[in-house]
Amino acid sequence: MIKRFLKKMDTYASKKEQVFIVPTRRGFKYIFINFTIFLIALSYANNMALLIAFLMVSYFVINMLETHKFIQDFEWETGSVSDFFLSHPMPLTIKTKSPLAPRAAQVLQAQLMGKEDIYSVKGTQSSDLNHQFTLMLYQRGLYQFQHIKIFTTGYTGLFYVWRYFPFEQIFHVYPPKRFIDAKHFSTSDKQQNSFSEAEFQYHIPYTHGLSSKRIDWKVYARVDSLYWKKFQDHEHQSFEINYHQLPGESEEKLEYMSFLIDKYYREGSSWKLILPSKVFPEALGHKHYKDSLESLSVF
Repeated sequence: MIKRFLKKMDTYASKKEQVFIVPTRRGFKYIFINFTIFLIALSYANNMALLIAFLMVSYFVINMLETHKFIQDFEWETGSVSDFFLSHPMPLTIKTKSPLAPRAAQVLQAQLMGKEDIYSVKGTQSSDLNHQFTLMLYQRGLYQFQHIKIFTTGYTGLFYVWRYFPFEQIFHVYPPKRFIDAKHFSTSDKQQNSFSEAEFQYHIPYTHGLSSKRIDWKVYARVDSLYWKKFQDHEHQSFEINYHQLPGESEEKLEYMSFLIDKYYREGSSWKLILPSKVFPEALGHKHYKDSLESLSVF
């Protein structure tokens, strides 16, 4: 009954930013017990029972005001989430106009609301104005949201308090990366030239996934940091990622393809992507990387 009521409220009230509050199931039980004690106290003219009933009402009201304040003081500014791999989820980052009280930050929760579906987010890590939630998403795809719901049941769970904020966000969730040995896949006719000092362009900080062969150990000896050699005239090796040549069922193939795209992008190689319904010509760079992964997420 309560769940159906809350679902209707989500449908009709999501365009408003006012605070809503209702007793939880535990809260209704608390009201029933309190009312029963009050009736018994009146029936038997028991002052002690009346005092207990009064204290219970006072506690109930104080808890209601405190739980309401957790949401009332939440001042939304912005929210964002980027495209990510299902195996490496990105957090939902919420920025507030003013820092949250530590007690409030510990009990706040959130839900992302689309046209039909509702997705939960779990936990929060707060630092001043920024609060990060873990997205509870379990399948690849294109996600689109219109609102975010911030809610809490406080510390006692007697009240359910919530509030809606506009949150128009579109992002892709890529298939998880599953390792596969890339040596089993043929390359194009291009030959990979050896590196030479004449081709050297500049250094970039080394990140995990880049080829360790191009780390400049001389620079490391001087500054104790890893830097990667960027070559201007280096001819990139090209690969073909073919859906039909990969082993396993459909989802497993997409996970292998997701891994290979990420691998070749990090190595600076180019690739041709072949799907049953679409072919991406040989290319490299961030746009090709993003287009390739987005095509896997909606396949």
